[in-house]
Amino acid sequence: MYYFYKLTNWLFFMSLELKVNTQSNIQEFIPQMLYHMGEMCKDHAERIQSIQDPEFDISKVKSVLSKGLWYPSEYCQVLEKFNQKNRLNWMIKNGAPFHGFMPTTFTPIEDAILPTKRKLDQYKIAKDVTPSRALESIQDSICLIGCGTARNIAVYRTLQDLLGKKRFDLLFTGDSNTPLQLGTNNNSYERLFKRVELRSTASLQPGDFCHFSNIQYYVAKHPFGHARGYNAICEEANKEDSRFLALGLKPGCLATDVENALLDGFNAPQYSETFFTPSILSYVYGKTLLRDEQRSKELVESHKDCKLTQEQFDTMPNRDAHASIKAERRMLLSVERPDLDKIKMLVEAPLENIRKVFSRLSS
Repeated sequence: MYYFYKLTNWLFFMSLELKVNTQSNIQEFIPQMLYHMGEMCKDHAERIQSIQDPEFDISKVKSVLSKGLWYPSEYCQVLEKFNQKNRLNWMIKNGAPFHGFMPTTFTPIEDAILPTKRKLDQYKIAKDVTPSRALESIQDSICLIGCGTARNIAVYRTLQDLLGKKRFDLLFTGDSNTPLQLGTNNNSYERLFKRVELRSTASLQPGDFCHFSNIQYYVAKHPFGHARGYNAICEEANKEDSRFLALGLKPGCLATDVENALLDGFNAPQYSETFFTPSILSYVYGKTLLRDEQRSKELVESHKDCKLTQEQFDTMPNRDAHASIKAERRMLLSVERPDLDKIKMLVEAPLENIRKVFSRLSS
């Protein structure tokens, strides 16, 4: 009887401890996600800063370029600057400046329409690779991606922290209905976020997924540019000076810093067309922009030397704002917010039921 009492007592206190730990984990979701996003932004900023330093030791260029998250055209521009011809030619031949590049732990998602036969910056976990291994490989590889994909990585890393490797691997394995996938609007965790329409940026909360949009004329000058907009995460929410994290920007930037980066992106020189194969150029000019190859080329050429002042930039409409999606300056007022109730249900799910629970959360 004594031992039965001791066992019952132990189980009771263990259940209390589990509830406390689970609640603690849920409260850590947003800070942990911001930490992972901040580390990626910091690493990218340091790499860019190092190669822009006039005293940069060129003998270290290969170590700087051997890993890290980069925008595709940005990476090729750096390769060209430091005369890394072999790597640049390989990237161009394989279409990486156009559709991106990930380590072999991921495979591109196919698209028969695009010239490279793969979707832009969209990947799924490779066969026979565990999700935790796929995430780990990003740390030590070159990844040519967009800012939305960097945000995906931050969320998956946070979910792995909360779920542990065993449950994380089971949930996002390649043969499941929810495989680990990367790319804007191409991920398996969307059900853990909810769409929120804000009245103003004063309603932002930490952890909100935000989008800052460049002006409509951006693609007329930069059909291959990455500054069409920034997919950011709100790091600190304040009425006057909220702070954000986005790949390509220094951690903890203000909305005005993001807007300045968008203006700088517009005023920057065009990326070299030599980064793209003839089939890619033909597709971009013939199937997008004005849908006429010659007229599209003339449009881009006519904007080649176009630069705007801050005052001119501020008067121009956003690329992505329209009647159904409002904007405050350059930030769209439609955000995605972590649904902590759903995340709590997932974190509390036992190993044997985690797929079933995750499936129910999609409804």
